[in-house]
Amino acid sequence: MSNRRFNIRHLGATTVFLYAVIFLIPYSAAAADASPGDLAGKIRDDAGFTGGLIVHLGCGDGRLTTALGAGGGCLVQGLDADEATIQAARSLIRSQGLNGLVS
Repeated sequence: MSNRRFNIRHLGATTVFLYAVIFLIPYSAAAADASPGDLAGKIRDDAGFTGGLIVHLGCGDGRLTTALGAGGGCLVQGLDADEATIQAARSLIRSQGLNGLVS
């Protein structure tokens, strides 16, 4: 048995995905009361996020997705299963000039 210290790089993709889902559950209730910009700031602050890649699962119309990318210092990838909301998100991304940083 190895005596290595725990490191998140040793986790499998499924574990990291589950962590992301569990981490965001508390924000679903707050989303109804907060603007996308305020919620994005809270998520980034609470996570101690300083840069990198954000994957937003269930991005919907892209308002929170673009708000997460508007803070700079990161790339944001929004994923959703509904084609209509994906098109709305793409339009919002283009209108805010975030192409390349947010997709």
